[in-house]
Amino acid sequence: MKRALFNINIGPERDHWKKCIKSQNLYCKKYGIDHYISHKPAINFRWARNWLENTFFEKYQCLHLFEKGYDQVLYLDCDVLVTPSATNIFDEYNDIDTFYAYEESHEVGIVGETLYGQKADIMDRDPYVNRVLANNININWKKNKHSKYEYYNAGIQLYGKNSIDHINDREKFCSLRNLNNIYDFGDQTYVNTLLQKYNVKTQSIDYSYNRMSFQDRDLINKRYQANFIHYSGPCLYGIQEPLNFTEQDKINTINRDYFTLYES
Repeated sequence: MKRALFNINIGPERDHWKKCIKSQNLYCKKYGIDHYISHKPAINFRWARNWLENTFFEKYQCLHLFEKGYDQVLYLDCDVLVTPSATNIFDEYNDIDTFYAYEESHEVGIVGETLYGQKADIMDRDPYVNRVLANNININWKKNKHSKYEYYNAGIQLYGKNSIDHINDREKFCSLRNLNNIYDFGDQTYVNTLLQKYNVKTQSIDYSYNRMSFQDRDLINKRYQANFIHYSGPCLYGIQEPLNFTEQDKINTINRDYFTLYES
């Protein structure tokens, strides 16, 4: 099948993002995946709150690649570092009818590990979903095995060519835009709402393809065993920073991890 990986990098060039994108490019060369990077806005999704959140929607430029005949398209945020030993995600998740992403209302971290000394637990995204459902939106929102509403992280998304109608159709994509004040995390809650409204076939990817527990110093070696390290944050899953972990700390972590994995 024909596969592609897509990034957006709009705005000033940042060295730590360039390192992440370089790791993604090496991954593409390793597995014969076509790599595309967009530096210009093209979606023009007018979101009423602020310019930054408008740019979050630019990631859906990736869907234009299906017009070039691709069977699957992988979107990665610019703060995702692919490790040198990463396996081919397309080999594990290859159904062109399915949308794949990491389902956040799941175990936070790996069971048995700790985050900031706290035992891995179930992440609760229900408050964000309840804000949507409270606005008389008629959606039968699916729940997972923990009886939590399904909620997918938008930083890493894998689309099959038959799973994109809810976003590729402009009318459907914009159908809930007038309720922009109820959506948290920019595009993330909005797209989760579309997935549920249009009953898209979904499946969670393994945590190793969206490892977000990078801030716990005790997990550094296990972090390097992941396939994709996602430096989301600076705070992880809304946990307040007992270690005063700043945006600059995140940048330093990315630079250090890239050096350790690729240059040391």
